[in-house]
Amino acid sequence: REPVVKLPAPGASKKVTPRAAVPVRLTAEDDYGVTRTRFLYQRDEKAKPVPHPFPDPKAPAKTVEQGFEWDLTSLALKEHDALRVFAEADDAYREDRDGKTLGPNTGRSPIYILTVISETEMAAILQRQQQELKERIRKLIGRQEAEKANVDQLQAAEKLDRRNVALAEREQMKIAATAESVADELKNVLGDMKNNKVGTPVDQRRAEELEKSVRDLAKQAMPDAARQIAKAGQTPERAEQRQLLGDAAKQQQQIADDLRAALAKFDQWSDVDELVRDASELLLAQKKLNEGTADMARKLLGKPEDQLTPAEKGAARSLARSQQSARDTMQALETKMSEVGQKVRDKDPAAAKIVEQALSQAVSDQIRKRLDDAAGRIEQARPA
Repeated sequence: REPVVKLPAPGASKKVTPRAAVPVRLTAEDDYGVTRTRFLYQRDEKAKPVPHPFPDPKAPAKTVEQGFEWDLTSLALKEHDALRVFAEADDAYREDRDGKTLGPNTGRSPIYILTVISETEMAAILQRQQQELKERIRKLIGRQEAEKANVDQLQAAEKLDRRNVALAEREQMKIAATAESVADELKNVLGDMKNNKVGTPVDQRRAEELEKSVRDLAKQAMPDAARQIAKAGQTPERAEQRQLLGDAAKQQQQIADDLRAALAKFDQWSDVDELVRDASELLLAQKKLNEGTADMARKLLGKPEDQLTPAEKGAARSLARSQQSARDTMQALETKMSEVGQKVRDKDPAAAKIVEQALSQAVSDQIRKRLDDAAGRIEQARPA
């Protein structure tokens, strides 16, 4: 049979940005031994696959793993482009039969589709995912506090109900499993931010801190609370049972408080989120203006005003007004940036420098340059 080939990364069809760095990981297994592996992509179903070969194993291996980071920048992709990606592997099977040489067998992975979207759209998708995860954390806090109240009742009861103790331990472990799942999804969002070059260093730091806080609680404090509850169910002395349950309840309350604090710290940057979102929208609008300006410049540059049609004059004036509006928006954005910068300094002076650098790069440098360039082109192209 042919080798069993899989692509754990990307692992599924997904959306990517034109400048994304896509992690690729291939696995291949074969009884005869794998001799050659390659990653391939197609611009469309009819296009000839373009291979990325991996170094051949020194000897046929029953299991092979290969990987690399695929930078899409060189492909000059545009929105709505789609790449078909898959992997192949050859095995060491060879057999002479009836004067013919059979082999090697070639195995192929499932085909995944990478759909190209803009960085603005990707940022919006990731922001929605973060909002959903924040809501899951809020529900997790509610579950943890409800379970703490349940343990309080077990502690206060005259006689311990061991069945309810077992249920309480089980529920606490379920909460831990849910928390770990949320941490995994936060890690995926963070990976998508980095791989697709979306967001600022501050965005990434916030996601990393929230993911670490939730994961640490899922791995340590939550299981510890469950063990305290279980230990109470195994102890015959009522006084010791109460002590253990009291300790577990305190730990459960601390877990809820820590989750709430981590969420509050993540949410304190909502002003920055809004500012960067406004900047992204302005960049997108400016991109469209640039396209219109370039087209108008080609048509009108060097053309005497008396030769312009009324429609051409109207188009030039309309574009000039749109450009002026964009520059006005930029001024308002810079004012807002200053206000948000002050808030950040008040909340977290250590992070203020990072925020200011990120916003300066994402807002002032890029947008101002694009606005000025576009304004210059319009001045050249528009009629006097």
